[in-house]
Amino acid sequence: MKKILLFGASSGGQNFFKNHSADYEFLAILDNDINKHGKILNNVEVVSPEHISSYHYDKIIVASMYVESISKQLSELGIPKGKIEFASKNSMKVDELPFENPNTLKKTNQLIVVISKVLHEIPHYYTFGTLLGIARDGGLIPWDDDIDIAIFASDTDDVQSTLIQSVKKFEELFDIKLFLRTYSNGKPASITMDCLDNGRKLFMINFDCMYGEGDMIKQELNDTPAKFFEGFDELPFEGINIQVPKDYQGYLDYTYGDWHVVKKNTSFADNTISFREPIFSCTIEHLYESK
Repeated sequence: MKKILLFGASSGGQNFFKNHSADYEFLAILDNDINKHGKILNNVEVVSPEHISSYHYDKIIVASMYVESISKQLSELGIPKGKIEFASKNSMKVDELPFENPNTLKKTNQLIVVISKVLHEIPHYYTFGTLLGIARDGGLIPWDDDIDIAIFASDTDDVQSTLIQSVKKFEELFDIKLFLRTYSNGKPASITMDCLDNGRKLFMINFDCMYGEGDMIKQELNDTPAKFFEGFDELPFEGINIQVPKDYQGYLDYTYGDWHVVKKNTSFADNTISFREPIFSCTIEHLYESK
């Protein structure tokens, strides 16, 4: 059994441990948060990366979205690239993948139709994995676990009020929790809609705010050419047309490269070409919860 150091003591790292507790011998959990050092998670101590040299390990597995900064840090600590592996995003999740459940998938498709109709007059774009599945496969990717919708930051208030006004329509399908996420600089980051069944969260819909900076659109985790959001194209979905980025195939080329090739076990290291680490932290404001 290989001996590993797991980099990441947050939920992704903890989920990776649960999913692979029988596959590896976990020597320690590395984390840069000094407040976590010395804590014991799953009988394994959380330590500073500065202690790596104290262990005889086969590899370091990174379970975090901060792949660029962690890669640089490990390089500066003298760790060869061959000793570093990035956990797949699926390996950092423990719950059932929602869209593999036929009933959940059916209701999610219906929810997408409802959201598309209520937001029809407000610019919005199905993006990332949601768009990829619909454009390539004609439906949601079974191993995806959220719905991606981009909105302009200037439309955040309109989207928020429309979602709250329409929540009874959504509740015909799922229980709903709505949140507003705000960057530390005071600007809106996203509106999130948690979809639940009997108190259990099934998946999230992320209405990710877009900011224009020159020729680029900035989102929390991605930089994308603004030309893809100057107007929109439409794709058929469940009997209606949904709004997607202008030249959506060019958008997918830019975001994923060869998006026609199915890639199931991607990590944050090879997630999208447009991916970047988050710049700001966020606060969360509760907007609505089903009774």
